[in-house]
Amino acid sequence: ELPVRHIFQCGEAESAIGTQGIVDAYRYVFELGFHMSGPTVMLPVINAAAFRADKIHKDSSKQLKYTVLLILTDGVVNDLDSTKKFISNCRHLPLSFVVVGIGRADFTEMNEWNEQQPDLRGRFTFVEFRDLQFDPAALSKKALERLPEDVVDYFTGR
Repeated sequence: ELPVRHIFQCGEAESAIGTQGIVDAYRYVFELGFHMSGPTVMLPVINAAAFRADKIHKDSSKQLKYTVLLILTDGVVNDLDSTKKFISNCRHLPLSFVVVGIGRADFTEMNEWNEQQPDLRGRFTFVEFRDLQFDPAALSKKALERLPEDVVDYFTGR
């Protein structure tokens, strides 16, 4: 049995650019025989993304850069309270979090968090894959619909 890793590079490159880059990165990982398992812990991943977004921001003070972390989860998040708190405290960073729930887990708490006001949920969006799995355009639209507002919120608040 393979060890559980909550954080790993997705794809051959450190960053994925554009939709096709994201698809290629995930395809690469799953072709290696990757499988999803529990427990589902997000805090190490979002902490690493926040560190990286902060570093990018500091290294490129004259360029406009923004990071989007896409997380696919097949289970209920075990560290949800600490994850919520951390994400709501990341508003000073050029970073949004998009989480797609796949599988048959009970994502009620994720959906409730997603419906909160922006000052409580932070730059967080949750989408259940099974609700839109047969409509890729609607799935993409739902996952990215808050992104323009997030980007504007960040850059106007700088």
